[in-house]
Amino acid sequence: MYRKFVNALITVAMVLTSIIPASNTFAATAKTATPETHVAKVGTDKISKEEYNFFLRDAISMIQSYFNSYNVDWNAKINDMKASEYAKKIALDNIVDFKIQLSKAKDAKITLTKNEMDEFNGNMNSYLNSLASTTKDQENIIKNETGFTLAQFKSFYNNVYIVRKFASETQKKFNCTDTELKKYYNSNKNLFYKVVVGHILFLTTDENNQSTPKKEAEAKKKAEETLLKINSPNSDFAALVKELSEDPGSKETGGKYTVMNNNQFVPEFQNWAVNPSRKVGDTGIIKTSYGFHVMKLMKIYSFNQLKSDIKSSYIIKKYDDNLSAWRKDKKYKVVKNESVLNAIKVP
Repeated sequence: MYRKFVNALITVAMVLTSIIPASNTFAATAKTATPETHVAKVGTDKISKEEYNFFLRDAISMIQSYFNSYNVDWNAKINDMKASEYAKKIALDNIVDFKIQLSKAKDAKITLTKNEMDEFNGNMNSYLNSLASTTKDQENIIKNETGFTLAQFKSFYNNVYIVRKFASETQKKFNCTDTELKKYYNSNKNLFYKVVVGHILFLTTDENNQSTPKKEAEAKKKAEETLLKINSPNSDFAALVKELSEDPGSKETGGKYTVMNNNQFVPEFQNWAVNPSRKVGDTGIIKTSYGFHVMKLMKIYSFNQLKSDIKSSYIIKKYDDNLSAWRKDKKYKVVKNESVLNAIKVP
């Protein structure tokens, strides 16, 4: 499961490129690490504790999101590992991936253009000035928050952007035929299955937000009567939504929602909507914690309509496949500094 965190962690790191460093070099912060303080080596490149802790903070945040709580039991198990050790594994795997991509970017001679540098310098200065008005105070804040010196902080974010640019330019070179995309789509339909459903909601709670047997029976009866109406010839679903639905969020839009397998809706609603056995025009009634929903499947997106999303996903997969191959290169052999790594505690 930990690899599922990779893209999310990189995304978090990329958001921080609004804080872009002032140089256009490959000056790695790890060069300041000593044998006593580096966490690991990727080939000949050392991972400093500051770099590792940056990724560890993101790993901790991701696991807190996974458990939907800031107060994580760090002894709880994830994939037969303590959550604390799992966070450390995520952090190490992702900083290793970062270092590999940075090395590849250096080999490819990826640099920032003058316009990019000007923009990034402006962003960095704006960020630092938002922290404090003097360089000394900025340095103190950065040191206290991240462990980096100000120069290391700038260099680190320079490298973050270099990696992003390398990944983007590499992905632009990938060719994707329709045959490849259709094969990928057919193997991963659950990732892309996308529909539009309409619903008419009858709440099972009263004005005090309390559910009663009487209110539930009334809502169920209304739903059954409404289902008969929408199944009758020439029925106007949108008009019935406007007249009857108790969902203010969709009452003025024909009761429509776009649904995918992304857990954005309560399970009963999502499961009904993305059931691949359904056809456009199918109707039914489901009960959720909100009440009774009279459902109608309005649209199923086709391959051609989803092609852009499928292509983007496929390109990311191809890049991840490349990254997996790079990890196996002896050039990027990972050697842990166990004493330093074991001394780092979570949280």
